[in-house]
Amino acid sequence: MKKEGYKVLSSFIKFIIIALIVSDVLVMASLPFSLQWLMSVFYEGNIAKMYAFYMIILYIFGILMLFILNELRVIFNSVEKSDPFILRNVTALKRISKASMITCVIFLVKTFAVNTLMTMVSLFIFFIASLFCIVLAEVFKKAVEYKDDHDLTI
Repeated sequence: MKKEGYKVLSSFIKFIIIALIVSDVLVMASLPFSLQWLMSVFYEGNIAKMYAFYMIILYIFGILMLFILNELRVIFNSVEKSDPFILRNVTALKRISKASMITCVIFLVKTFAVNTLMTMVSLFIFFIASLFCIVLAEVFKKAVEYKDDHDLTI
């Protein structure tokens, strides 16, 4: 019974990750039109320079989020197979950490160009996420070592 609930939760999270991947692709596809419309509603005057800046920043964020979500999908695939302690997950967590740090740096650049409260909050969140993934990768690495040692002993 307990194992079935675990599988259901894992499948549900995997479904959410796939839905987020599809949403990210759809948002990036509609970005040229939706951003222009949003900027015309919320900004007055010449928006050409800000439009180009936001397009670059948002496409970089979208690509990084696709990368992070895909790595999470890989991790949850191994969780569904009941084998989460593999080196591929350690690599995935390190990649997520690097992508989060790149996102953090981009938010830092955005802070100097167009600073908002949400930019500062996002910068902090991605910085913490990067550190969290580094620590989690090391924990998984140790677990993989213990698991391999245990498998060799038996």
